[in-house]
Amino acid sequence: MVTRAWLLAAPGWWGYPHHSAVTGDVRLYAHWGALLGHGVFPLHDSSWQYPPGAGALLALPELMPLRYYPAFVTLALLADGLVTLVLLRVGARSGSAAGAWLWIVGTTALGPIVLNRFDSVPTLLAVAGLAIPARPFLAGALLGAGAAVKVWPALMLPVTTNRVRAVAGAVTVGLVGLASLAVTGRLGAGLDFLHNQQARGLQVETLAATPYVLARAFGAPGIRVVREFGAYQVHGPGVSLVVTVTTVAGAVVVLGYLALAWRRPGATGLGLAGLLAVLVTARVLSPQYLVWVLGVAAVVHSDPRTRQRLTAWLLVLACALTQWLYPIWYVGLVHGAVGSALLLAGRNAVLLAACAVALRDGLGVRDGLPAYGMTRPIDTK
Repeated sequence: MVTRAWLLAAPGWWGYPHHSAVTGDVRLYAHWGALLGHGVFPLHDSSWQYPPGAGALLALPELMPLRYYPAFVTLALLADGLVTLVLLRVGARSGSAAGAWLWIVGTTALGPIVLNRFDSVPTLLAVAGLAIPARPFLAGALLGAGAAVKVWPALMLPVTTNRVRAVAGAVTVGLVGLASLAVTGRLGAGLDFLHNQQARGLQVETLAATPYVLARAFGAPGIRVVREFGAYQVHGPGVSLVVTVTTVAGAVVVLGYLALAWRRPGATGLGLAGLLAVLVTARVLSPQYLVWVLGVAAVVHSDPRTRQRLTAWLLVLACALTQWLYPIWYVGLVHGAVGSALLLAGRNAVLLAACAVALRDGLGVRDGLPAYGMTRPIDTK
């Protein structure tokens, strides 16, 4: 309760630096919510980069008897509480509440952005899907619903215990969603978000942008940070090539992860490693993305025999550094301050280390044994 009170109160406290940056996206959601409530996608807004399921979610606060901001935060707080309850239930069956504590500590370290973005909802759906390996069709349906809100939960399908039934559940949800859009004549509008995603450049917080950020901070000419597509992106010599390389690298990472994970049903630890690998190679890396990995790491950490303990601690450190970076030192990052650039480099180094450790332990390299993060799925039947 104390940690959630802090997350709720911080954006309204005058002493919390740049609190308006934390709540700014919710003001944008409110604008979109008014349009989406009438069945209109914000097609001409370059900041709209979300699957159609996100539209339904962002329109939901419009139906509540509150103003948009308190309604949205209430929903985010509810999703956060449900994640904790699912993790506690899994922990009760496995004999360890470590996963629930990791979620509580990690989200507190990340700060009030957790309740001011909608990433807790797809994370809830992913955590719930991973927590019920004995019901693969329902698990897949939950992961599919999460993917309809923010694509990444689909990456967890290969590490479910019965992939065929899980994929069937996810496909069923996807077909229902597409059919609903088609019947209402909004199929094209619902899928238009893909254009804005593909048009994005190199976000300033990414690992690939870090050399540019450091070079700019130490006086290198020709490097700019510009706000585009709802985020700050780096422009400079060779950036277009870096964007191409990161895009190809991301595709290779996803294909490699799928090939590895498909041979290891129930390997949730490998799913965590795959998600981290996607984030560290991506050309977009917003602070709230750490909510995703915290949720998956918490499921992994609910198994008392997990090998991913160091990964969990590294993620908590990355979350704390991320809150310091955004919003506290973010203005400095945009304007080329040395301290902010070094903080970004440190945060990204921790994320890279977490990815390496997660992959090592997910593949069992440490002792040569077939350790898959969670050595057996937790049966919540």
